[in-house]
Amino acid sequence: SWIFIAVWEKVLEVGDYKKHQWVVKVDPDAVYFPDRLSRLLSKHDGAGYINNCKYGMHGPIEVFSSRAIDTLGADYKKSWDGKAPKTCVEKMHFGQWGEDMFI
Repeated sequence: SWIFIAVWEKVLEVGDYKKHQWVVKVDPDAVYFPDRLSRLLSKHDGAGYINNCKYGMHGPIEVFSSRAIDTLGADYKKSWDGKAPKTCVEKMHFGQWGEDMFI
């Protein structure tokens, strides 16, 4: 999970996500068709994320609103060094799980 924490920190630092309404995290071995997803997104206006599993967000594609990423950024700022989301580090035991456990 620490590598994902570092990656999301970089996403927040660069800030390009703010130019878009949605942020899509795609695993490198996933097949992704942006035009198909684009047609679905209009049905989810105002949502923070699109849940892709009845047990929570899992899998090779995760879709977040820019507002959700802003919320994550605010949690990073609450941590003592700004390098990890405070809630994740202090209140969750994510062990070997990926970022879908804290994001």
